[in-house]
Amino acid sequence: MSAAEHLCLALDVPTVERAESWVRRTQGAFSVYKIGLQLFLAEGPTVVERVIAAGAHRAPPIFGFFF
Repeated sequence: MSAAEHLCLALDVPTVERAESWVRRTQGAFSVYKIGLQLFLAEGPTVVERVIAAGAHRAPPIFGFFF
């Protein structure tokens, strides 16, 4: 197992654009991305789709709960 398989990046940022940017810049370094509550409430459920489209290989957990 690689180190990336054990790491999660918390996307506790104010906009979906910044979250997408973080995902693109860190592809391969993290296996899971956590979408923060503030971001989810501001952007709605489409933030999940956009984070995955930006390059997250696994569906991210929301608020720390996997779905």
